[in-house]
Amino acid sequence: MPHTTTGVIELAPFRTKPGVDEQQLLARIDGMAPALAAFPGFIGRDTVKMHDGSWIDIVRWRERAAIESAMQGVMHSPSCLAFFELLDDTGASMRHGLLMRSQIS
Repeated sequence: MPHTTTGVIELAPFRTKPGVDEQQLLARIDGMAPALAAFPGFIGRDTVKMHDGSWIDIVRWRERAAIESAMQGVMHSPSCLAFFELLDDTGASMRHGLLMRSQIS
């Protein structure tokens, strides 16, 4: 049975710069977990590797204002900046949407 819930989902597709290996990327993702968890309104993050080698971060927030605040904060976080330096930001774009239903078994 679907669960009615609230929150905001952030979809952030990305690619890494040439020469960045998966273990290096995953270590930086793990390294920024405490910084993300400290942002008010942060619920969780899933990182998905797509079949074409690209990645997508799926981040859950309590409300849109939390995203705006976090976007300022990540620019002052050494662990977040260390993650960002591995990314090829060409054509990167984040999208946000209201979570309407969630189903977890």
